[in-house]
Amino acid sequence: MAERGFLDALIARAGLFLRAGLLAVILAGAAAYALPARWESAIVLLPPDRRGDDFRYGEGGVGSPSLLRRLLRTFRPRDDAHPLDVWEAVVTSPETARRLVLDFGLQERWGLASLEKATERLQDAIAFEDVPYRGVEIRCATEDAELSADLANAAADILRDRLSGMYNADVTWERQFLQEAAELREESALRTEERLLAAQLASGVFAEEDQSDAQAGTLQDLARQVVDARIAHARQVVDAGRGSPAEREARRRVEELERAAARFPWMASSEEGRRALEAEQAKLADAAELLTLLRMATIEHQAAHDNGIRILDPAVPADEPDRPLLLGALLALIFVPAPFAGSWWAGRLGRTLPADVQEPFRPLVGLGRRVRRSVSRNVEVVGLAVASALAGL
Repeated sequence: MAERGFLDALIARAGLFLRAGLLAVILAGAAAYALPARWESAIVLLPPDRRGDDFRYGEGGVGSPSLLRRLLRTFRPRDDAHPLDVWEAVVTSPETARRLVLDFGLQERWGLASLEKATERLQDAIAFEDVPYRGVEIRCATEDAELSADLANAAADILRDRLSGMYNADVTWERQFLQEAAELREESALRTEERLLAAQLASGVFAEEDQSDAQAGTLQDLARQVVDARIAHARQVVDAGRGSPAEREARRRVEELERAAARFPWMASSEEGRRALEAEQAKLADAAELLTLLRMATIEHQAAHDNGIRILDPAVPADEPDRPLLLGALLALIFVPAPFAGSWWAGRLGRTLPADVQEPFRPLVGLGRRVRRSVSRNVEVVGLAVASALAGL
């Protein structure tokens, strides 16, 4: 019964509902016509797929020292180097809008009284959206097509600059650590070379002064020379015989070597000296390898920063304007002829159905007739609604 009472009230006041709907259509069409057209442009950005601190050196490389492995484990790749919520906060922030207002002189161009009002208006005109399978869009809609494209591109430039500053602040300590680690390993390599030279001097093996580092031979040759020199001295002692000048000279030479080697306990014997020299050689090679990898990591670090955000599609002026109430105008064209079509269809249906079935449809037929009569009595209002809808289009 409650439903029937509501339907009776609706039938009795069909003209009121029709006039209210037509008034909404008129307002929508008038607003769509009065408001200026807005031109929207968008720039598409591709976030970086990696960061400079994502050093992808394998831990199983030939000759990779344990220190390098520990170092690289401190720089794990991040799941999201620059979260998109940070990007959106930068693009839609008042600081970004204020900078664009000042750069483009929008306060004077829009004729606004204060910088804050121009900033708020531009904030409403800029939008940020992550489009799946496409990238990140920065959209700007103003009354000027060229201005919309320029503002979208400028907002993307500000985003890149801000992220660059955030990135540099975030990785400064990492790059500093890499540089310090490289310097420490370089100092270690120099100390290793000094120890090798001291071992060479203590063993009586000298390089010619006019020889370059390359001509002096490899570290393996140095170790072999040290061992050969000590064996040669031992053979001189055995072969010379007691009391001979050769024996005395050999003994004196061995004593000098022993006194010199006393400062280096690991040179007490030829075997220990060989092992020590090989160990020093391995340390020097590891230090040189680590130094090279650290320098490569620093270079890659900077290169990843330089290739941060890529622009897939720059913003260009739009070809057609975007009217905010266009949907309202379209609904107006659909709404105006709907009562005529509804009443005609309900009447035809009621006449074709059996008498016992027509009873539930009589309220609809009555509603359609009342709407049709109301439209006939308010033909001027209907015409104004149609004109408003067409103007909005």
